[in-house]
Amino acid sequence: MFPDDFIFGSNLSDYQHFGGSECDMPLIYSVKHKEYFKEDLQYIDVIGLTGFRFNIEWARIEPHENFIDKAAVKFYHAYFDELKKYNVKTIVTLHHFTNPEWIHKYGGMESSHVRDKFLAYVDFVSKEFGRNIDYFAVFNEPVFYLYNAYIAAKFPPFHRCDAVGMLRALKNVSGMHSDSYSIIKSNSAGSQVGSVNAVSSNIDANIVLRPIQSAAMLANRIFIDSSAKRSDFIGINYYVSLKNMFSGNYKINPDGLSDAAVRIYSRHGKPVIITENGMPTTDANLKSAYLIKHLRSVENAIENKHIVIKGYFYWSFLHGYEWFNDYRPNFGLINVHLGTMERQATKAAFAFSKVIKEKTARSIALPSNTESSLSEFKRWPFSKNINPLNPKMHKETDAKLKTKFK
Repeated sequence: MFPDDFIFGSNLSDYQHFGGSECDMPLIYSVKHKEYFKEDLQYIDVIGLTGFRFNIEWARIEPHENFIDKAAVKFYHAYFDELKKYNVKTIVTLHHFTNPEWIHKYGGMESSHVRDKFLAYVDFVSKEFGRNIDYFAVFNEPVFYLYNAYIAAKFPPFHRCDAVGMLRALKNVSGMHSDSYSIIKSNSAGSQVGSVNAVSSNIDANIVLRPIQSAAMLANRIFIDSSAKRSDFIGINYYVSLKNMFSGNYKINPDGLSDAAVRIYSRHGKPVIITENGMPTTDANLKSAYLIKHLRSVENAIENKHIVIKGYFYWSFLHGYEWFNDYRPNFGLINVHLGTMERQATKAAFAFSKVIKEKTARSIALPSNTESSLSEFKRWPFSKNINPLNPKMHKETDAKLKTKFK
């Protein structure tokens, strides 16, 4: 059984779901959660969620340097007011991959000036909204973000194989986390503070990628070790056990989730929150089986490994934009038809609801014919939904954006 105070939640990200954020990534309107949030959040009650995670977008709050957008502040207040109706524990992420575009004229995350500006943003948000926030996650997967900004050239500033730049930025980001902890605790003493980190249970079997992954995993461990000293909890995002990423194949290993939680708790002694876990498929039965089996893994770790896991948050609450894959992967508990914007709860949402009501995943039967399908599953299946953006326009926007950073 899960503890009475265990948090069952789900996630959204501003850039991926809210739409219309004028940040340092291409402008998208996504699934328009900013417009539909009152209707969307009703599904919290339908499922029975006791927790909700989203991020406050720095680029919305401060789109121009030293300019606070009052309309954005008003919107987030309205958003918190709506969440209060559902009595959920809130996790608010302060940095989820995107930034105001103006930070790059100073050198982005490598810059001491940007560090000071980020801390000013943290100070503002924790003063303005802190009374509504139970948990602050300062950064979401910072090593993954920096890897894609400085090695893979997929995020601004689009550097390729710039290990020196990445290490400078990582040192800066580690300092930002530490200083943010002090600021938040000063402004919102009742809030818990941590950061969110990507974890998996294996290194890629491909000999070409293994050194790169090993270096990235070492950087990830360094950040976790550093940030844990100034954290009240450690958030972990876990999806798969990595296998042969070069060919695009993956292996799903639910026990890897509990293994990762045990490893991190044993090393740092801080409560763990499973901040992201999910499967991108339109196969409702497969998504339900994935969710149930990973919740069983968490339940087992709490009962048999005697570690403190405070909550589990399924990624994601709504189907939305998934970075390098546009709208093809469908993680959502709530599906969104990208043409009509119609919302519909999936079978996985109702499976999650049963777990929450019974406070155990063991009594929830897996959908038929999913045990072997899940264990043998090799590739992420993509939905057949079409990106509502004009693909040519999206490519042109992306090309113009990259030109700014040359």
